[in-house]
Amino acid sequence: MTFDYDLVIIGDSPAAVTAAITAAQLKARIALVANPDACSWALAYPEVRSWALAHPEVQSRGEERIAPTAPNPQIIANYLATTVGEESSPAVLASMGIDVIYGSGEFRPKPQLAFEVGNRLVRSRRYLLTPHHLPAIPHIEGLTNTTYYTHHSIHTLDTQKQPKSLIIIGSDPIGIEWAQICTGIGTRVTLITASPYILPQEDPETSQLLQAQLEADGIRLLTNTTVTQVKEIENTKWVQAGNKAIDADEILLATGYKPDIQNLNLERVGVEIYPQISLNSHLQTAHHRIYACAELLGKYPQLHLANYEAKIAVKNALFWPIFKCDYRPIPSVIFSQPQLARIGITETEARRRYGDDILVFQQYFKSLILAQLRDETTGFCKIIARRRGEILGVHILGPDARELINTFALAMQRGLKVQDIASLNPILPSFSEIIPTTAQLWQQHRRRRWHNFLEAFFNWRRG
Repeated sequence: MTFDYDLVIIGDSPAAVTAAITAAQLKARIALVANPDACSWALAYPEVRSWALAHPEVQSRGEERIAPTAPNPQIIANYLATTVGEESSPAVLASMGIDVIYGSGEFRPKPQLAFEVGNRLVRSRRYLLTPHHLPAIPHIEGLTNTTYYTHHSIHTLDTQKQPKSLIIIGSDPIGIEWAQICTGIGTRVTLITASPYILPQEDPETSQLLQAQLEADGIRLLTNTTVTQVKEIENTKWVQAGNKAIDADEILLATGYKPDIQNLNLERVGVEIYPQISLNSHLQTAHHRIYACAELLGKYPQLHLANYEAKIAVKNALFWPIFKCDYRPIPSVIFSQPQLARIGITETEARRRYGDDILVFQQYFKSLILAQLRDETTGFCKIIARRRGEILGVHILGPDARELINTFALAMQRGLKVQDIASLNPILPSFSEIIPTTAQLWQQHRRRRWHNFLEAFFNWRRG
């Protein structure tokens, strides 16, 4: 059996580019099948766009500067397409020896497994699925007859003619971020979620404190509320939320994601896709020659996580399926204000798994000099560890959380313990001071018996 390629990568996501470059560096013969309408892989992740809109410093281009209260989506799109997109353009990929094949296609099981693009059959030893994410559209009466925004279209919102009011259905991370962005430019925002509080997959303390911050920002929150009907009457949207009828200029759906894999003919080659693709620990589907990034299985897209999985999947596909994903030291972040970053498991999960063999400590940002100087005192750092110092999880809600969590990521990756973190000596003043000061609380707890002994000793010596 002859093959055209060692690996064919199918998808338009940034992870597809990472996988292709990784495989090319390993000297494999690679093809990347992409949709010609995907103008820039950098734009495929809504988290990048929403972060940029929330941080106006990236909106400077030469002499031009956009005020923080008027984010310009077009400037962001141009910035990402030119600055980020050029590095992964088809020309650059071709220079690395990667064949970029434009077009949509599907798998053909006979006479042998192949991927058909147009009139061409592309045969490969292995295939890797890295599709982009589509918004998960809920089944709500009247929604199909109503105009609305999703994660992929909200960046086109005309902020120069901003809507006076916005209803956000759902509370996934992109919805939280856009709630604050729109409130910051003067839009009246109502966020509706069926959960008891926002972000139920996160640590309850961080979720509830962030929820309090949203309310302090002026965002109306309706929790434990189900949307049953949507109507559009004379350019005004009406949402039936529980027993309340709410009107707004625009609607944003923030109800999660689904992978764009419906038209790949995967069922014909033995890969079930409902309710989701089943993968083993090596990112291998039911068909041993087809791999996929597990991050596409409905989790919230995180660019660094997708890239991590793409690299693991490439090594397994090109060589032998012996490499496994270790998600413990992989952090995640929500670009809210303040930012919410986490790594490892929550306190609830830790207690369920380890019982009384855990210690939990947290330090508040208001104790830091820099936080006081910059008036960014909301938030805390929580460390969850076993009694001997093994770090199980860290949750940070506060300024620069996306940077601070990386220290714990390295610590967990290298097997460092809480006592190692406690010995850090950060520059003062800085937000990174929160890292060792939180870890030192663990040390104080462990040294309590020793301190009791010392106190008794000095009391005895003083007579």
